[in-house]
Amino acid sequence: MTRAQSDAIGFVLVFSLIVLTVGTVYAAGYPALQDLRSDEQLENMERAFEVLDDNVDDMAREGAPSRATEIKLNGECSRSTGPPRSPSRRSTPGRGRT
Repeated sequence: MTRAQSDAIGFVLVFSLIVLTVGTVYAAGYPALQDLRSDEQLENMERAFEVLDDNVDDMAREGAPSRATEIKLNGECSRSTGPPRSPSRRSTPGRGRT
């Protein structure tokens, strides 16, 4: 075997080892990252609803004039703002405010 053949074989072996290592890390690591992302999204959702619950409690029990809450679900945004409405101040179609 000549020196050139040894260098070529060495390069192929090292390159194959690197590709195999990267492929293994990707195949094993990607699903784990997806699981972590899903778990974190669930925790964030729980925290957002806890904040919403606190805001509703503030308005209902403590008479806070208004609260703003933003909850993002899959890139979409749902907002709740403004003062609470009491049943006596809602408008009825055709009769104005009651």
